[in-house]
Amino acid sequence: MGTYVIDGRQSASLPRQALVVTLAVGGRQRSGARLIAVLDSGAEAPVHAHSAEMLIVPRVDEPITIVAVPDGRRKHFEENVVLHLTVRPDSPPQVEVDSIRLAGQTVSGRSSIALVKIDVGSEPGFGDQLIVRSLAGPELALSPLADRARVACRGILGVDTIPPSKLINCSAVIDCSASMAGLFLDGLVGVASDIVTGVAAVVGTENFLAVLADAEMTTLKLDQVPELTPRVQEAVERSGFGVGADVSAAVDSAAAVSDFTVLISDVPAQLSRSSASGVQWITFSEDTHQTSRSNGAVLVQPPLGMPAGEYYLSNPQLIEQAVSALVAPLVSRSIANE
Repeated sequence: MGTYVIDGRQSASLPRQALVVTLAVGGRQRSGARLIAVLDSGAEAPVHAHSAEMLIVPRVDEPITIVAVPDGRRKHFEENVVLHLTVRPDSPPQVEVDSIRLAGQTVSGRSSIALVKIDVGSEPGFGDQLIVRSLAGPELALSPLADRARVACRGILGVDTIPPSKLINCSAVIDCSASMAGLFLDGLVGVASDIVTGVAAVVGTENFLAVLADAEMTTLKLDQVPELTPRVQEAVERSGFGVGADVSAAVDSAAAVSDFTVLISDVPAQLSRSSASGVQWITFSEDTHQTSRSNGAVLVQPPLGMPAGEYYLSNPQLIEQAVSALVAPLVSRSIANE
């Protein structure tokens, strides 16, 4: 019989009978997960838990939402955890039946995820069918470092996702003065922009603005935030480094259309009073004990000869500290609960 794969807001139907819902956990970190079933009222649905990863749904009289949460004492899913959900009729093993499979869902850093909703078919011709509708779409693909920053941001804000109406416009300003050349070369600026990417993937709208503080004040309008690091690298390779970088003007340009601006720079800059209050910084230091400042994060330089990206992936606490320092204003504004 057939297997129907659904994703986004897609749906498929099964005969109106008892169902078996099973969950398989994949990814490099194979931490456990547990299925729960709830009604639209928030009450527990009348299902039988055969195991943490299997539910028996004897009947559906009203919509039932299937949710996955971390198993055990964990509050959040670990990194690189992928969930695979299957819904099929409860039939003897020798009987071939149709089944519905939800496309794999990456759940890094989430505390829960609503996977599917099961309801009685209400459209003509579906009166004797159960409709299984996907509630989850694919996770935005990020680099490993940006994904760690996204996981950290979710944990710090205490949310899995932010409602579309609460998302904010994010931007970054990158100092391209001559003193930044070495930081680009060793990858530290790439680490900084990946951290910004991870944060923006949680709190930001799809459109992202990057402004290079170079001689021409190059402006990059990005449709998707994962483009940030490679697009900045390409633009800097074209424009180069040197004098003529007006960091304050670049910040003014970005902050005028952004709710959250991050300035990546190695030296303090004199910003206009209107922009300075709303800007978070990422600066750099050789002092391994200095990881934050009053208005942003400090990235420590890696050991001599070690690529910055490799160093930060090997020391994820440094990513978490940087994210925590960056999003402090968003925590105080309670962006997720406004």
